[in-house]
Amino acid sequence: MHAPFPSVSISMNPNATDFVPHLTGANSLAPLPTSTADLAEEKERQQKQESHLSSSVKWTTTSTRKNITQPALPLAVKANFTPTFAPIYVEKTEEEILEISKRSSLKVGAAAFVPRRTLNRVMIAKPSPLSLTPATGEMTLGDLWCLFYLPAGLGECIRENTYDPTLVFRVDSVATFWKVFNNIPQPTEMKIGTLYFFRDGINPKWEDPGNRDGGILKMKLDSHCINDAWVYLLCRTIGESWSRSVRDTVNGVALKARERAYLLEVWVTEQSAELMMDISELLRPLLGDVFSVFYAPHSVTQERAAAAALAEKKRSRNNRRRW
Repeated sequence: MHAPFPSVSISMNPNATDFVPHLTGANSLAPLPTSTADLAEEKERQQKQESHLSSSVKWTTTSTRKNITQPALPLAVKANFTPTFAPIYVEKTEEEILEISKRSSLKVGAAAFVPRRTLNRVMIAKPSPLSLTPATGEMTLGDLWCLFYLPAGLGECIRENTYDPTLVFRVDSVATFWKVFNNIPQPTEMKIGTLYFFRDGINPKWEDPGNRDGGILKMKLDSHCINDAWVYLLCRTIGESWSRSVRDTVNGVALKARERAYLLEVWVTEQSAELMMDISELLRPLLGDVFSVFYAPHSVTQERAAAAALAEKKRSRNNRRRW
């Protein structure tokens, strides 16, 4: 025996312009679309409804989902049907949500990246883009200065093909200088190695055209005064507070940390009595009236390097003959 057909109540509207079936039965059919545009709109609406329902499930915990009874959606979709989305349940108070938002807010107060306090090659980081922006105002330095580092293990008598200091940072303002200086070790905390602070465009090599006809003013210091002497020398150099005749002759300064002593160097284009007087005035408060300073021209350094290379070449040649 066949199941009886469901009863359908029909009402007439004399003012209607379109035919809209009145669906009240449980097994009634949905109205047919009148065009392909209606099909596309219906598909888009269903996708939005499914995506919203799936996202609401992620916000609902397992314990909460057990106690929630979702309202059953009608089987028949009416023409003027507006879908009802499931509510989103968040088990946190407003105070807890506000506290989370405060902890997760973006921190924009840092002016630049501060590298770790080390000079190992593997730890030297790229400078922050903020630090590469040209400085403006009264804090701008007269020249751009570059910080180089030469690690230990190369010795004093080094060849031209192995001598390659690493450029660590460029400094164009007083603020940038102190950022860099405060994040490198003090001389007494350094491992064996060399720091160079030179004008931009001049490499810390005697082969550089800016250094070729000049020399190095050298001072040997102990650990009890090297930290202050290094700061004094750097500030005198970047501040261009040398005597007027000396100011343009200073290409850079260097700090050499060795096992038994420390060396401070001033690289100049020419030797002068005014330079000796400036060094004496700078270091007398730290070292007293007695300290030694000697000048070594780059030509002498070049001759010594050539003689050392020739002697090593002869030794290697003699060793090959023995074998």
